[in-house]
Amino acid sequence: MLTTLTPPSALIDSSDAALRQHLRLEDDETDQDALIDAYCLAAVGHVENYTRRRLVTQTVRLTLDCFGWGGIWLPIDPVQSVDQVAYTDGAGVEQVMASSAYRLIASGLPTKLHPAYGASWPVPRPDKGAVRIDLVVGYGAASAVPAEIVQAARMLVGLWFVPGREVVGPSSQSEMPYAVQSLLAPHRLWL
Repeated sequence: MLTTLTPPSALIDSSDAALRQHLRLEDDETDQDALIDAYCLAAVGHVENYTRRRLVTQTVRLTLDCFGWGGIWLPIDPVQSVDQVAYTDGAGVEQVMASSAYRLIASGLPTKLHPAYGASWPVPRPDKGAVRIDLVVGYGAASAVPAEIVQAARMLVGLWFVPGREVVGPSSQSEMPYAVQSLLAPHRLWL
């Protein structure tokens, strides 16, 4: 399970000039900015869930029941760093592993977390959520997010703000528009 510990700054919001142009809003049309901001949050969340990528730098916690054998496939990308690896030991005490006890393998997708060379994972207490891995994830600042992903989020806001305008091809309101899927497809993390 992934939980956001430190939320990101906004990728897009009602002050985004390109979004306002996309929605065909004038600068003085601000009466619906709160609604647009809510759509922006929802669109970014939807894009992150669909692609399994976090966009702007944030800290998340991956909670597991055990370490398993060998490497742990991280179901999120891009991973900038490992903040902490902690587990509940057999006596019920939380242990924080030294950063030298594990290594991040980011050379392929998905990124994996391995024990240090010649070492193995410790044995946690057999409880739900006994292992907690805190990760710093995201592309960095909003300006580092690929343009196709940002445009897909803007298009989703447009779909929800002006229903029907963003639907391209045979689709219903309950489906993600083909144009949005096409922009996100190359960035989707497949596990």
